[in-house]
Amino acid sequence: MRAHIAAFRHRLAPWLGAATRTEPAGPQILRAFADTYPNAGFIEIGANDGVQHDHLRPFILSLPWRGVMVEPLPWVFTRLRDNYRGQEGVTFENAAIADADGRVPFYYVTRRRGPRAGGPPDLVRRDGLAVAR
Repeated sequence: MRAHIAAFRHRLAPWLGAATRTEPAGPQILRAFADTYPNAGFIEIGANDGVQHDHLRPFILSLPWRGVMVEPLPWVFTRLRDNYRGQEGVTFENAAIADADGRVPFYYVTRRRGPRAGGPPDLVRRDGLAVAR
């Protein structure tokens, strides 16, 4: 295990602490991780639809990664499941994660439609979203 950690740190070295970098290091760090751990496991909380802003997607599709993708919004969860249909090793949970069981206010951003479509998205509160620890 120590050899794996040392190899991973070596691959990360170019991106860690580089104050002059202007592009985000996230994709490079994930690539270094995937190169070191091609059979990785993952948990993605707030997986969205599995396409938009999902930096894990290329690795999930091209490597034997196994994991759990969690998305609380039912209509987004449906798209998530559809976008990974047939992908082995991926489990889906339509749930919210919180520090206690029960119901909590939940806020999310919607896309605008109609005449205001060019404006900023609306922030919506959904009361009583059930959560479990």
